Amino acid sequence: MNCIFCNDFILNKDRLFENELAIAYFDEFPVSKGHILIITKKHDTTFFDITREEQQVMVDLLNKCKTYLDKKYSPTGYNVGLNCGG
Repeated sequence: MNCIFCNDFILNKDRLFENELAIAYFDEFPVSKGHILIITKKHDTTFFDITREEQQVMVDLLNKCKTYLDKKYSPTGYNVGLNCGG
């Protein structure tokens, strides 16, 4: 399988935050300052295919990232999105 989130590049990426099921890290090609990706450690196709527990820990990381970005950049707003399929 050719998945950018499962290859060595992602495995060796510096983590911003991490828990038992998911990882948050700064995007290498940010759309805006503070662009962070949150991914599950287990490979699955979309957010809708993962367990409720995995969804919850991703939201937990999202909240940690928001607190971090509030302190680091003091943004006036946020864009939160899910990329699911094509």
